[in-house]
Amino acid sequence: MIRTTGVIVIACTIAWLTAASLRGDGLGEPTTASKPKLADLMWLHGQWRGQIKGDVIEEYWSKPSADSMTGMFRWLTGGNKTRLFEFLTITQEPSGLTFRFKHFSRDLKGWEEKDESWDFPVATLGEREAVFENPNRQNYRRIIYRIEESGGLLVRVEGYTDGKLEADEFRFRRVE
Repeated sequence: MIRTTGVIVIACTIAWLTAASLRGDGLGEPTTASKPKLADLMWLHGQWRGQIKGDVIEEYWSKPSADSMTGMFRWLTGGNKTRLFEFLTITQEPSGLTFRFKHFSRDLKGWEEKDESWDFPVATLGEREAVFENPNRQNYRRIIYRIEESGGLLVRVEGYTDGKLEADEFRFRRVE
């Protein structure tokens, strides 16, 4: 009986330690080592350009540095008049990576309130894809950045309108 109890205690201890190591540490809290890091997004940095129905779209991303990456999106109507800007950031937070952005008109008047931004924690991060999601939003629920087979960048913005999932896709090629 004592031997059986000892085996059960050892088995339970091994199972608990295995589960704790899969979570990140022995206390059940994931460590930063198990969370995505900005360096994992090195594939995103650079200058990107695309077109939508004759309009030019551009996106620029800095290399990851310290605890952030910064980006800018610009939409040029007819290729020669600015329709809008977006200021973009991806920051390393204690909880993981967070993508944030704000819209601006061509005269730099913000669309969101002064202290507001649209925030999207990282949901998944792979070698060629990052998915940021905010389940509390209806429109702009999920933003996906993906390097396609061609080497181009796909940015897919998903959201719900009247309960129906809709998506906009923006395709870019890298500008050297």
